[in-house]
Amino acid sequence: DCKVDYFVGDYLFRAGKYQESLAQAKQMEAGACKSYKRLNILFAYDYLRLNDTTQAKTAIDKYFAIADTANVTSDDYKLASAIHRRFPRSEAQAAGFLVTAMDKDTVQKNKMNYADTIAYIYKKANMPEKRLEWLQKSYKLNPKPSNFDVYNLGDAALSAKNYTLADSMFTKYKTDYPDQPQGFIMLIKSAQMQDSTGAKAVQPTDDYIG
Repeated sequence: DCKVDYFVGDYLFRAGKYQESLAQAKQMEAGACKSYKRLNILFAYDYLRLNDTTQAKTAIDKYFAIADTANVTSDDYKLASAIHRRFPRSEAQAAGFLVTAMDKDTVQKNKMNYADTIAYIYKKANMPEKRLEWLQKSYKLNPKPSNFDVYNLGDAALSAKNYTLADSMFTKYKTDYPDQPQGFIMLIKSAQMQDSTGAKAVQPTDDYIG
């Protein structure tokens, strides 16, 4: 039974036996289970873990070409994103898979995690405006933002040159966490970026020293 054979391959993968799992997948491909759609998922997982990203991409792309959308899981989309982000100029595709997974997921915390991961993809790609867009979405979904969440959104706003939002977040950080220097320091940095003469940085510097 192909489901049982797939289960064996999946079990081997989860046990860290990637070569054995890959051998199981190849055995399935050579027999009656060659048309079993999720076989491509097993290939993608194994090749990704074995750092053969080209083969992993081939497998995951083949899966999405033949799979019924209704049967695609959130983990499948996450896997596709993890593979595509290994390739230059594939940020949009990698993020797109996570957007689809996010739309299918009904758990708010999961949606936040998706948005954070998308923001990270765009940060690595040096796309500050897109990073800011997704961190804002994550922040809106977050019922209790931490000091890290406040700082991260402020930093993203600063990188995207949205100084109004950056100053707002770092002022909040300074107000909510007055014993920590990050809010004061980043307000100074923001002021310096906005005014090369340094005049605008005088007041936040005085606030920090005071």
